[in-house]
Amino acid sequence: MSAIGDTSSEKGFTLLEVLVVLSISAMASMLVFPQLDRAFHVLALRRAAFGFAADLRKARADAIMSGQSQAVTLDAKGDGYSTPAGWHSASHGVRFAGSDDVLLFYADGTSSGGQISVNAFRRYLDVRVDPITGVVAVGHLP
Repeated sequence: MSAIGDTSSEKGFTLLEVLVVLSISAMASMLVFPQLDRAFHVLALRRAAFGFAADLRKARADAIMSGQSQAVTLDAKGDGYSTPAGWHSASHGVRFAGSDDVLLFYADGTSSGGQISVNAFRRYLDVRVDPITGVVAVGHLP
């Protein structure tokens, strides 16, 4: 017979075991979270670059359909750009920079051409517009 209050038959974890598991979990999270943060930064960069490219393609299509030139203008500070559809602001940490502040798309599908660098968190993607074909491409420079 066991006395009342005898806890030797109860199952569970000691405080020391719980503290060891928590400290190991904390150390593992210190390794994982910076990787997740980096992945979120890359996704923000890709979203901004591909969104900008889509807006350029839309401006080209609008120029062809309407028969009138369409302009895409970069903000001087790199905070965003304007299209005939309106103002598009850059998300936090994203900047746009290019040699020309204005990209023009003409009614015949051609463009003024240019290259815009989309920068975010020490990474970049280039958005290039071919002047002859007006084709928009996203990627790194070779």
